[in-house]
Amino acid sequence: MLAYALVAKLVLLVFSTNEAASIIWPSSGIALAALLLGGKKYLVSVALGVFLGALWTGNTLPVAAAMTVGGTLEAAIAAACLSRLRIDINLGNPRDYGWLVVVAALASLVSAVCGAMAYWFSGSVAVANLSGFAMIWWQGDVLGMILVTPLLLIWRKWPTDWLKKDRILETVAFFALAFVVGQIIFLGWFADIFGEYVRFYWVFLFVAWASVRFGRHGVILLVMLISMQCLSGVLSNLDLFDTQNVRVQLQNFWFFTLVLAGIGLTLALVIYQRQRDQDFLLRMKENAERALYKLDESERRHRLLFEYAKDALMTMEP
Repeated sequence: MLAYALVAKLVLLVFSTNEAASIIWPSSGIALAALLLGGKKYLVSVALGVFLGALWTGNTLPVAAAMTVGGTLEAAIAAACLSRLRIDINLGNPRDYGWLVVVAALASLVSAVCGAMAYWFSGSVAVANLSGFAMIWWQGDVLGMILVTPLLLIWRKWPTDWLKKDRILETVAFFALAFVVGQIIFLGWFADIFGEYVRFYWVFLFVAWASVRFGRHGVILLVMLISMQCLSGVLSNLDLFDTQNVRVQLQNFWFFTLVLAGIGLTLALVIYQRQRDQDFLLRMKENAERALYKLDESERRHRLLFEYAKDALMTMEP
């Protein structure tokens, strides 16, 4: 409950252009993760979190009530659909993440409509701006669910090999280099040196690196880092997408992040699933070899027993 409200307040302070809706809304991802992990018993906590967050961000009581209905229904519908689809909440294969994206896109419509209509009825949003406001709301909730929910689900179990002696240097180098490159691309670091060579596709090199070497944990962490850097650049009016229009830049940011997360996590999950299948086949092979060895040993013992019995019978014969 408090996590939802605190994150909502922070996001509107840092990443909102109108102090009402944000192109990324992590709280929606927190709510969905809570229901996926804890079940229906967290539904009341989600509702209280949405309500408290709405009030804390300066909304009136009627608007907060409408936002609570929309946000709670959004999380409940998404969790129910994913449960019905029997996805692995550990996100062990691409199918799980694919359904998460589809369900997030559909469930977010509920919250976007409720929130936009509440602001319209309260007079905070004009009719002419209603569709655009609802679109930003919807996009924010979608990104929140496809980024923050996987982050919370996957990082419940921490990677155990990143800080081992033979990998710690690579781990530090990867994340340090990824941060610096992100700052160069999105926030203009060393523009006088790299300005002519800065390209967005640089980040996909790190996505491939993370997918192969750091798996799901590394990819989702990298995508979150890049998303925050890119959004900071957009809101700092750095003209990242060759346009001075902030609204258009935000739309481009949304599509960029969607593609980045989709490609990165799909690649990481494909590699993870293949590795898991290989490990399973290896275990099956080892079990089969042990079973064959035991069978051979049993056959050898029975053969020896038969030979001893045969010799004993021959000795007893007159």
